[in-house]
Amino acid sequence: MKKIMIRLLPVFVFIILVGCGGPVHSVTPDLPPTPSVTGGIVEIGHMVYIPLNLDGDLEANIESVMMAVKVWEEENPSRQVVDFEIVYDQAAYATSPMTYGVTIYFTEK
Repeated sequence: MKKIMIRLLPVFVFIILVGCGGPVHSVTPDLPPTPSVTGGIVEIGHMVYIPLNLDGDLEANIESVMMAVKVWEEENPSRQVVDFEIVYDQAAYATSPMTYGVTIYFTEK
């Protein structure tokens, strides 16, 4: 009986391991749209990201951020800004904060 169990053990282990491996599903079923990149500005759908890479906290850079949104609005008169999000971070307590850029959400007029 022991010899049969020893011979069947690898078979059972193989069946269990093969049975546990199901199909791998992607988190995103379709590929995202290809972004349009012009001068570092990335546009996907109704969103555009403008990189600024400004050293310092958000309060010190708010005028530059608002100016970037205003210039984008003036350069794109057929689009209306719905909302925007400022991308900033401070990596660690002892480091300087950074304002990386601004994401603008828009619709066509």
